[in-house]
Amino acid sequence: MNVTGTNITSTDGKVNITAKENTTIENSNISGNQGVTINSTNGTTTINASNVSSSNGSIEVAGNQGVNLNNGTNLTAKENVDVTSPNGSVNVTGTNITSTDGKVNITAKENTTIENSNISGNQGVTINSTNGITTINASNVSSGNGSIAISGNQGVNIGNGTNLTAKNDVDITSPNGSINVTGTN
Repeated sequence: MNVTGTNITSTDGKVNITAKENTTIENSNISGNQGVTINSTNGTTTINASNVSSSNGSIEVAGNQGVNLNNGTNLTAKENVDVTSPNGSVNVTGTNITSTDGKVNITAKENTTIENSNISGNQGVTINSTNGITTINASNVSSGNGSIAISGNQGVNIGNGTNLTAKNDVDITSPNGSINVTGTN
């Protein structure tokens, strides 16, 4: 499924975009007052230069084989924002992800990579690679009223220009790998 240069709005309800294979959203605005779900049940979900928002609900972006959030993309929700790939990797580049009242959860089975992005979850932020490596470079990760948990089963790399700021705890863990922190606040 391809959505390009399109405005999709539900003023009182939810927006659901689901494809069996790949889903690509480009230069579009998607708004669901009570929530937005974008899902590729067997494929990869890619969002380029688009705004996805929910003023009173949550946002869920999922791709069974992977999720790519690219430059100029903004995900903004009142409640939780979940970005997940049950069997692939998650790549976040030049993207803003914000939960004003809830949590942000970014989880991949394989690798999770965040570059030049801003991730903010009022009640907490979780970034996780259950089988792979988590890498964060030149990004801001913050939680105004919660904690930050970053984990990568095979390793965690936090690089230059990255800022991790939380009201409560900041936990960085790697059950089976190394943790490398360079030029980070």
